[in-house]
Amino acid sequence: MEDTTQGGLGQDLTTPFREHKLAKKWVEQIFDARKERKRLERFQNCASYLAFEHCHDKSHHHTLDEANFCRDRMCNMCQWRKSLRTWSSIWKATDYLLTSDKKNPQFILLTLTVQNCEVADTGSTLKRMMKAFQSLRRKKFFKDQVRGYFKTLEVTFNEKSNTMHPHFHVLLHVDKSYFKGTNYVKRDVWLNEWRKSYKDFNITQVDIRNLKQKNPEELKKSVCEVAKYAVKPNVFDPSSNPVRKTVALKALKKHLHGVHLQQAGGSIWFALKAINANMDEETMELCDDNHIGLDCPVCNEELVKSWYKWQRTEYGLRRTANIGYLWSRDFKSLASSIEHLTFNQVALGAVDSKSTVCEDAPDSKSGAYKAQDPKSCEAKEPRSSKPCVDQSNENNACSSAWLERRIMNPEVASDGLLWDQDVAGTVAGSNPADPDASIMYGDV
Repeated sequence: MEDTTQGGLGQDLTTPFREHKLAKKWVEQIFDARKERKRLERFQNCASYLAFEHCHDKSHHHTLDEANFCRDRMCNMCQWRKSLRTWSSIWKATDYLLTSDKKNPQFILLTLTVQNCEVADTGSTLKRMMKAFQSLRRKKFFKDQVRGYFKTLEVTFNEKSNTMHPHFHVLLHVDKSYFKGTNYVKRDVWLNEWRKSYKDFNITQVDIRNLKQKNPEELKKSVCEVAKYAVKPNVFDPSSNPVRKTVALKALKKHLHGVHLQQAGGSIWFALKAINANMDEETMELCDDNHIGLDCPVCNEELVKSWYKWQRTEYGLRRTANIGYLWSRDFKSLASSIEHLTFNQVALGAVDSKSTVCEDAPDSKSGAYKAQDPKSCEAKEPRSSKPCVDQSNENNACSSAWLERRIMNPEVASDGLLWDQDVAGTVAGSNPADPDASIMYGDV
């Protein structure tokens, strides 16, 4: 995702997050503290810490790098972040289609509405709408004219009438020939077919419009319509009709459970797969896309990473560090982990798949390595198959001597695997130069 906070010199990075965090406090009352304790805890701890990568001049570059989100559908913070990620993914998918499709693709926005329903009937209305759309997309005219679609569900609350208004925003991918001759589908046809699918001829509103795409920026703005919030933000505002809104939020918490808020099909589905976009709500990345490099793309100064923690009513700065320092530290840690992993792989390689657990230990007098007789090992208690590096101190002494000897005097077999001639000859009792008769230590 692109920068989500407003630009400007000295703009506080946490300003929009603070506004959403404060608005969440009132929504907590819709959860039952006894039956939904864990869900309430996740909801309360959402976005309790944030980490940003930014330039010293925050108006140049700033992105959200790390955060803890609850991913609850009743969380206005997560709804905001999901809408930004959806917008970013759909924009990349449409751009992919514009550059890869030679038929000059066009995009139109279809809005499918139904009559307002009572708050208690929201669940049954949503199920009926889902079935109606599946029926609509199977119709012949839809298959002939539409190459792909992306559907999102939006629910608005009417405070005056105390009713819900669910509707679909559908982004349609069509060919340029759609607007010529008999290929064009008029609004009245869309309305009539939607009435038949929903089985309600009292529906009067269906909107179909061509998106502006003379240049990428126009299309970029038009795509935002399909990436709206699933629940309108005004429902989370307690300034007016708080009692009605509380009842509405509790109903939405119940009726939105298990409902697919987004659905892709046809060419747009393949485009989302091509750009590796993750549209799953549970695993969707809610932070911004990572910036590749250490320097600001505007002024070429080294970027800084700042950590913030929520403190009652605002975010407090806890730590700041240069990105270059963090990268060097992580590289050293990674190198150390790889070295430790390589040593463990070498130790594990001493265990033959057909023999007993590694018990090769140097003789106390001669120092020569001897393999125990498998028959004598059968009577003993089974031992752990972990390398002796992780065992007791005595075994560590054994493994240290074995690893030192193994690393200082390796031999390379014909197949590229490392093996030790002396140990191979002792265990197998055959020609040490024969790789099949040796103990393989695995790839290094």
